[in-house]
Amino acid sequence: MRHLALAVSIIFTPSYLIAQSSQGMKAGLGQEVPSVTLEFGKAAPTALGNREAVMSANYICADDGSIFLEIAETLDNTMLVLHALKGPSEDVRFLPGKIHGYGTISFPLKYFVNDYNVAALVEADYEINSLEENAHEDSTAHLVLIYDRKGVLQNVVTIPPGIDVKSIGLYRSGDLLIVAINRSSNTASLFVLDNKGNIKHKFLLFDNDYNRNAKTEQPLADLIPDGALAFLQIIPHGENLLLFPQMTSHEILEVNESGVVRSVHLQLPAGATLASFLSSTDTSWKIKTIAKTDAKGILHEGPVYEFNSSDGSLIRRIDMPNGARATLACEHDGEYTALTTEENTGRLEFLSGSISK
Repeated sequence: MRHLALAVSIIFTPSYLIAQSSQGMKAGLGQEVPSVTLEFGKAAPTALGNREAVMSANYICADDGSIFLEIAETLDNTMLVLHALKGPSEDVRFLPGKIHGYGTISFPLKYFVNDYNVAALVEADYEINSLEENAHEDSTAHLVLIYDRKGVLQNVVTIPPGIDVKSIGLYRSGDLLIVAINRSSNTASLFVLDNKGNIKHKFLLFDNDYNRNAKTEQPLADLIPDGALAFLQIIPHGENLLLFPQMTSHEILEVNESGVVRSVHLQLPAGATLASFLSSTDTSWKIKTIAKTDAKGILHEGPVYEFNSSDGSLIRRIDMPNGARATLACEHDGEYTALTTEENTGRLEFLSGSISK
């Protein structure tokens, strides 16, 4: 299977988790940006992690404050398992199990979370027997596994062959959004599939240069051939979906099942790069940034910025405490959650905090 190479750039051991410390940055906007600082309490251990554990560097913060992450508990078995953590003691696992017609199933290459479902993109080997050995041109297929939020597998959708999928989303209607790359033009094609994998609609991004590897807008995504599409995160937004280009300073796109609704150009401070989408309200988005990459190639977290979701204007900056050795992963109803690891055991820990008064 080809998925192992993809994982190299997105995993790290617990010792690297705490190496990503918070770094301040100037706004660079010509005016004073209001800023606040977070305060955190005592770390609370979870049931996950040890000194051999391997964790994905890519988290998703769900609307209810749950943190989704992938972790492999031992170096002997590096198959990443998707978990949803709602506080230190609540852990839901999303396992592929046995799927009829397929053999080995990969860990989730991409995943999407909304209020009701979790969708995981995996690569799967076809089961081969004497009757089926010539049935498929390829030995593998891409599947989307759809779970409920309790980890129960509800549906398996096979992505039609020939679609080079880079990210997935799920509309409230139950239809899937597949973002794929056209390798001949290095541009994005978007497919809407029904729950049986039939193509209902196909459309293009209105910006044909969205994935143009421009270093000014893709300072980190430019390092790999697939550019911004390799790091595209899809966020639920009412009946629509947001395309959030991590590792870039691109605009955020809102799409429905027929095409692009709008683009929002964020008023990002100079030098800031998008890291992760923490939360949204009716009026604003909280987005974590990357401040810089040092000489060793380690990414250093920047502040969280709160933006007006209508026009992308900057509302305020939210800083981690000085010297904090934790990775901010989520915000929900004013409560911020950071992840760190216990120094001696490697156990994953939760830090809960809020804006200091």
